Amino acid sequence: MNNNETIKILGINFIYGEYEDAIYRLNQGALMVVPAGPALAMINSDVQYYQALQNSEFAIPDSAFMVLVLRLFKGIKLQKLSGLEFLRKFLNEEKLKQSDCLFFIDPTLEDSLINNEYLRKNG
Repeated sequence: MNNNETIKILGINFIYGEYEDAIYRLNQGALMVVPAGPALAMINSDVQYYQALQNSEFAIPDSAFMVLVLRLFKGIKLQKLSGLEFLRKFLNEEKLKQSDCLFFIDPTLEDSLINNEYLRKNG
C-alpha cells in the first residue's frame, strides 16, 4: 500500500494502485478526481473541466475503455478502479464515522458556497 506512483495521461496524473492507495492519499490531503470515459472525450471542448482534471493531484482510472486502449496500444497495464466502488469503500472509512467529521460534495459552485457558508457559521 501507499503506492505514490502515477502515470500522466492527457496531462492528468492517474494512480497506479488500489482503492486503499487512493484513500491513503486523500487522508494526506490530496485532491482526487474521477473522470469517466465520456467526460474524457469532451476535454477539448470543456477547457475549465480539463484544467480541473490537470490541477488535481491524482485521478483514479474509472474508464474501462481508457484502460483497454492503454493496454492494447501503449502496452501500459493500468488497473481500472470503479468510482462507485471507491465511493463505497471511502464512505465505510472509520474516520468518516466519527461524530466530528463532515463530508461535503459540491457538484456546483452554488452548492459549494452554501456549504462554505454553513461551515463559517458552525465552525
